[in-house]
Amino acid sequence: MRAPARVLVLLVCLLLPAGLLAQDQPPISVVQLSAYYSFGQQAAFSIEAEAEADVTALYLYLDVEGVERVDVIPVPIEPGPSVQASFQRDLRGDPFPPFGRVTWWWEVEDAVGHHLTTAHTLLQYVDNRFDWQTRSSGSLHIHSVVDDPVYLQAALDVARAGLSRIEQVLGGLGQGDIDVYLYPSEEELRAALELAGREWVGGQARPELGVVLVAVPRDEAYLARMERVIPHELSHLLVYRALGAGGYAHVPAWLDEGFATMNEVRPDPNQAVLLEQAWRRGQLIPLADLCAPFPADPDVALLSYAESASL
Repeated sequence: MRAPARVLVLLVCLLLPAGLLAQDQPPISVVQLSAYYSFGQQAAFSIEAEAEADVTALYLYLDVEGVERVDVIPVPIEPGPSVQASFQRDLRGDPFPPFGRVTWWWEVEDAVGHHLTTAHTLLQYVDNRFDWQTRSSGSLHIHSVVDDPVYLQAALDVARAGLSRIEQVLGGLGQGDIDVYLYPSEEELRAALELAGREWVGGQARPELGVVLVAVPRDEAYLARMERVIPHELSHLLVYRALGAGGYAHVPAWLDEGFATMNEVRPDPNQAVLLEQAWRRGQLIPLADLCAPFPADPDVALLSYAESASL
């Protein structure tokens, strides 16, 4: 007896999706992904993957902000239908840029030539030795170890005022987040920079990352220090954004540092005294010598800043 046509149609509708679903099962699947790090010590990236045919190859991709190349790392495994693997990077010898961004993903290959690439994931490489408190205004973010609303708001106000003054000189500078990290002491900031493989230079702007690092102890003079160091480092960042990486590389030190010093709300009073003394003694530093990075000697460096600001 022949079944009615409507029954056959119903059977096809019931059976067809199940067959399609079976065919749509991916040949490779990722069960788990993870990434963690200890600042200045080690970073680890892990994966667990499965395949109908054996998983035969794993590649980890690391795209580090500020580095032109993408690292492609073959991670050795024993081929099989289910594999677990991880890669450890020694950050003491091969550090990430402090407070920079690292984009990572995996590529998985099976025995019959199928490939799967995981989604690109962002790792923000902050100093996770500390519990950072954050206060934001638009694209400006203040991060501090000090959990004090008055202190945090003061830093945010100083930064906003500094950005406004600098932008009036340089003009519109486009969009982009700015992160200001306030360390509780110069010793702890120095340790963070050295852990990340950077030279200690006091405060530091990482303009290519949109990051400023400064030391502002929570004491009775913290506001005066904020008004000096925060606008100074923000100046470097905004000059970089105004000129781009190529242009910024050719800015003489006296212009970059002089403009930054000029933007300090409360400049170091010792600079004016030192400048006056050097002028009277005929010991001013020639302008040509101020085109290169300033020396480490504190007295010569202070005079270099003072002359540059005056210029």
